[in-house]
Amino acid sequence: MLDECVNWRFLNELPEYTVKTVRQMGWSGLKNGELLDKAQHKFDVLITTDKNIKYQQNLSEYDISVIVLDVRINDLEHIQSLVPWLKESLLLIGVYDIKIIKETKINKLVSPQCSNS
Repeated sequence: MLDECVNWRFLNELPEYTVKTVRQMGWSGLKNGELLDKAQHKFDVLITTDKNIKYQQNLSEYDISVIVLDVRINDLEHIQSLVPWLKESLLLIGVYDIKIIKETKINKLVSPQCSNS
């Protein structure tokens, strides 16, 4: 599922997955805790650009994994640059896992930093 802070057009980058946006689910405006509570029953992974989610929520309380796209500018072009690493992370992510995919300033062709938290 794509969080509200991720451009909805980004779902077109993941045609091999069933992806919905928060808005499509009718969950716009929900706080992170409420969103995670609802999403855990319908989705395996929440994709967000909210770098603070791991500090704001105890993610181990939810049966959903989180991938944070850590971009300098939260626009479609910048998050699209992380698609190859996002797809790799989607294949490898475990239950209750959080992964952070960090955009590098050097070159978008270079693998961005990807870490578990």
